[in-house]
Amino acid sequence: MANSSACADSEFGPVHGCRGDFDFSLLFEQTIFSAVPSGLFLFLAAIRLLVLFPRQKKSQRVAVGSGLRWAKLSAVACYGAIEVALLASWINTQPGLYGTRASIAAAILKLVDVFALGTLSWLEHSYSPRPSTLLNVYLLISLSFDAVQTRTLWLKAHDESSSVILIPAELTAALVIKSGLLVLEVIEKRSLLLPEWRHKTLEETAGVFSRSLLIWLRGILAKGRKTLLAPTNLDPLSDGLGTAHLSCAFGAIWNKQSKRLPRLSLVLLRALRWSIMAPVMPRLAQVAFTLCQPLLLREFLRYLAGEATFVGNTGYAFIITYGLVYLGIAISGCIYWRLTYKSLVKLRGCILAAVYEKTLGIDPARCDTTAAVPLISTDMERIIAGFKDVHEIWANTVQVAISVWLLYRELGIACVAPAVVATVSSLGSMLMSAFAGKAQVLWMEATQERVAMTARAVAGMKSIKLLGLSESVYDLLQKLRKAELHAARHFRHIEVLTATIAFLPLLLSPVFTFLVFVLQAQSAGEQLDTIKAFTSLGLLQLMTQPLVWLFQAIPLFVASLGCLNRVEKYLHAEPRKTNFSPSTFEVQPEGLPLTGPRNAVVIRAGELGWSETKPVLTDVNINIPTSQLTMIIGPVASGKSTLARAMISELPHFRGDIQIFDSVRETANTDIAFCGQEPFIMYGTLLDNITGFSSFDSTWLESAIHATDLGNDIAALPQGRATNVGSKGTRLSGGQQQRVAIARALYARKRMAIFDDVLSGLDATTKAKVFERAMGPQGLLRQSGCTVVFCTHDVSLLPRADHIIVLGLDGHVAEAGTYEQLREHSSYIKSLVIQEKRSKDGDVLREAISDGATRDGN
Repeated sequence: MANSSACADSEFGPVHGCRGDFDFSLLFEQTIFSAVPSGLFLFLAAIRLLVLFPRQKKSQRVAVGSGLRWAKLSAVACYGAIEVALLASWINTQPGLYGTRASIAAAILKLVDVFALGTLSWLEHSYSPRPSTLLNVYLLISLSFDAVQTRTLWLKAHDESSSVILIPAELTAALVIKSGLLVLEVIEKRSLLLPEWRHKTLEETAGVFSRSLLIWLRGILAKGRKTLLAPTNLDPLSDGLGTAHLSCAFGAIWNKQSKRLPRLSLVLLRALRWSIMAPVMPRLAQVAFTLCQPLLLREFLRYLAGEATFVGNTGYAFIITYGLVYLGIAISGCIYWRLTYKSLVKLRGCILAAVYEKTLGIDPARCDTTAAVPLISTDMERIIAGFKDVHEIWANTVQVAISVWLLYRELGIACVAPAVVATVSSLGSMLMSAFAGKAQVLWMEATQERVAMTARAVAGMKSIKLLGLSESVYDLLQKLRKAELHAARHFRHIEVLTATIAFLPLLLSPVFTFLVFVLQAQSAGEQLDTIKAFTSLGLLQLMTQPLVWLFQAIPLFVASLGCLNRVEKYLHAEPRKTNFSPSTFEVQPEGLPLTGPRNAVVIRAGELGWSETKPVLTDVNINIPTSQLTMIIGPVASGKSTLARAMISELPHFRGDIQIFDSVRETANTDIAFCGQEPFIMYGTLLDNITGFSSFDSTWLESAIHATDLGNDIAALPQGRATNVGSKGTRLSGGQQQRVAIARALYARKRMAIFDDVLSGLDATTKAKVFERAMGPQGLLRQSGCTVVFCTHDVSLLPRADHIIVLGLDGHVAEAGTYEQLREHSSYIKSLVIQEKRSKDGDVLREAISDGATRDGN
């Protein structure tokens, strides 16, 4: 039997002459497989504990204590007891006979690991929603290394003395307990989460193995096998992927650089730098595993050819190594693409949020807001398609460079042939890239023109049909579609040429490479053997296959930058200018008593208009009382809508002072519900149009539906509240659309509601019901203490108002006061009342004449 000196266990490296020549020395294993992982784990555990300890101090517990936590601690305690026994055994063992100079140090580090394991396991269970990534990875790696060391010690005990079995037996017991601890740590805690943490998605509560292997998707896949997946079957987005979070991160950086017209690409890079860099490490790992394939193939061919001396277990070593390589390729690729698509989701969220915010604040007189439609659809898809392979560009470049070097080692100067083919192809790809960006911009502009015209046609479909213009509009849209296809033709040609260039290295490189090698070999007397041929073919495959990706990815990436520039140009468009003075919005301090009636809105010396040169209203001085109904009345084109728009900061030109109590300028609009003359109806269900983005409240929803008299209308719809109202509410009548918009304003429960002549399209009975139930003294808004501003020309509603503002045709506020005051002193109100009375008398007279004619006919 071989002794310790024959195995050279005190040396550093693989052993020779014992244990089948298929093992490492004990010193190597205890240093590299034990001490190094333990030290690294202690370092990372200290960093992780610095994150968890503050959560403990703030009592930010996410999961309840349970039997699982105590089971983990029990396993750690048992493991610690065995490590103590192992340390004692190593101390009592003579290094020259059985142990090495690293045995005691490695055992001490293992024992210290136990304390870190217990502390980290306890805190991770209580203060983290997912299983500990650090513990899972460390336990798996250390288990693999411990298994190797356990095998070595059992073989060593068998070779040297059958009585020396205590240490390998203790290591075996530690291995079993550590395996159980790993199983316990892998278990997810979703059922143990506290109620306030149960909103977390499956991915956020999944462990590192579940995320790396996409096991957390098994529930969704099972649902998809049984039924068609709908949005309701999917989890909500993770907190980090939500548009609100992304908008804040992007907006903070964008606004800091707004004075110098920031570059969108640089702002996105800063806002998403960690998400963009996250796929780098798994992609590098995938490159490393991929490049191992030809090296393994070369050694395997040598093994089959018998060119080198291999021990009996070499075949098993090849099987294990190949398994590890392909498993590494699969896992690293899975992690890489998961992180890549997460970064793309964040990229999409940032751009969508930025375009949305810009559309709300853009000046429609200076920029076509319909341009946002292709930006968030066609352009967005092109941007995502280009950025999807951004990491493939550098990764494939690295892989190609290393493959060329390895090919040089095999074939010598013949490696120049594929390099020349690749260089020519890359020059062609770069040439195509220069044209691809411009061609795609022209295509996207044509698409934008066609989409904008289509949107306008759909919005005005009723008018188009009434005027008999359907054929003309169809011809126009068809013409725009042909122009779009013509503009896309150039880009399609570039795509075909790019694909052809991309496959040239894959098809031509092997031919030219072996041709050059054969010509060189004939002059040098060399021979192309089987090992060199297959190894070179593998390297050529690893070199040319990435070039296919590379030459296709570069033009797409350059073209996506053109689309990104279009988005950037839109974000730099002229914003809506409101010209508010510095004291525009003032905050009324809370808790201070107010003398006199409290006003929700106060405007002083206001100049309002849609352009600076031609104001609609001048010298506006008004008060809007809090929790009361204020009616704004005046002749047609007197500025009622202009004044209403000024209160929600939707007016291009405003000068003067406006005060909104308890609000600041940035948040004033969030406390106001606005309902205009043209109802805003979005594509979706009736329920979605009423609830909007507010939280669902069934009781309040019923109140809003009752107040707007929509109950019978909803009952008559084929699917009730779930009925899809169509694009811009085409499946609803005009009156129904208006009442849905009013219901949405009621459901929002804002502190202030502004209605701009919203009842003019309703019949008299419905109008009376909606007004009384929503805005009357006992209406929903008044009972909730909401401040109501109602623009109207209906004189019959004036007696219901608490405060009336009268606008004149000269662009000034003519009068303001209660109905009783204005009825006595306002000539305009008097004339309106007289006209209303005459109108009612005329209706009565016509009804009497009609009744008399009916009786005479009978």
